[in-house]
Amino acid sequence: MATMKDHIEQGLDTLRIRTASDFSGLLLMENPEAGLRWNFVSGNRNNRCKQIVLRPGQGLPGLVMRLGRRVILDQSVPDINKLRFDNPIMLAEHLQAVAVIPILHERDILGLLMIGSRTPHLYTPQIIELVEQEAQSLTPLLYEWKTGTAKVR
Repeated sequence: MATMKDHIEQGLDTLRIRTASDFSGLLLMENPEAGLRWNFVSGNRNNRCKQIVLRPGQGLPGLVMRLGRRVILDQSVPDINKLRFDNPIMLAEHLQAVAVIPILHERDILGLLMIGSRTPHLYTPQIIELVEQEAQSLTPLLYEWKTGTAKVR
């Protein structure tokens, strides 16, 4: 039987391939006060991305949490190179473009789903819609995990 970890890792691999991305990641809102980290990743070049611990409000996760909506940093953003230096995950994985989508249950953010490209990239509405659909499909699983009712471990 597939575990929650297997399900998430397979989903990230599939999302990375379907969006022609170099990287995909999932950040769970386990204990934001203790720091946030990318719990699951696909396409990573090293394990530095899993070792990055962000304080609440810091980096891409903090921006998405403050806004409560997706954040896209791609070639359409004028100061993309400056913004890359403010985001440790982009530096650690040499990402030139990212899209981060919140995984929501009602108004509660359960996690963040991210795709990234190591080359300059412009995300189309179709790609963003695909990532948003994947985020929606993860909502029930992450809600069960958060409430402790998950049957799959």
